[in-house]
Amino acid sequence: AAALRFLNGHDAHATYGENLGEPDCPIPLTHFDWKKTRPPVVLDLWPMGDDAACQRFTTIATWHNRGKDLCFAGETYHWSKHLNFLSVADLPRCAGQALELGVEIDDQSALDTFHQHGWILTDPLAVSQDMQCYQEYIATSRGEFTVSKDVVVRTKSGWFSDRSVCYLAAGKPVVTQETGFSKFIPTGRGLFAFSSLAEACAALIAITQDYPAQARAAREIARTCFDATVVLTALLQNIGVI
Repeated sequence: AAALRFLNGHDAHATYGENLGEPDCPIPLTHFDWKKTRPPVVLDLWPMGDDAACQRFTTIATWHNRGKDLCFAGETYHWSKHLNFLSVADLPRCAGQALELGVEIDDQSALDTFHQHGWILTDPLAVSQDMQCYQEYIATSRGEFTVSKDVVVRTKSGWFSDRSVCYLAAGKPVVTQETGFSKFIPTGRGLFAFSSLAEACAALIAITQDYPAQARAAREIARTCFDATVVLTALLQNIGVI
């Protein structure tokens, strides 16, 4: 009820969930005229960098969001990434790739697990406290490896991360968990969607085999799918502003 009251106070409603309302997604588009859009990026602010000397795939995330889980149609959906991160704990060994998480793991057992499996852990605040250090962190990364929240994965919402878009714009290949976005955004070069540890491992290996081409493909996806001029013009047209 509180959410509906909040949303009723707005004239237009937009969502990054491009697959909402589709037959393979249980979330209906009700109450409001939701306009589907994507995270926009200003390409000029993210110069291309395909330095193969950058060794680590990185990401920045919140480990465990508490108090936001949802119950819908008899299912509980977790508004958190920690369960999906745990499912790929063995990835550094599997892929032979340096992987760094900018997360604050607040569970000692999970912390031990990630240390034992060879993950590099860093303070998320230190690499995201302002735009300059955030941009530098992405620019000095080999690419991004990340998972998504349980709720957007299991509902096949089609959601895509604005952070991942920044990696793509900087020419950094992205390996991210499938949410249904691959129905709308090209994958397989520069951007990979995975649904299992084996798929994540294969994606990282494929990037390593031809890194310069994968980096160029990442930048091209940012240009063709997320350029702010195109994305925001379409959104403003859809909501009747222009």
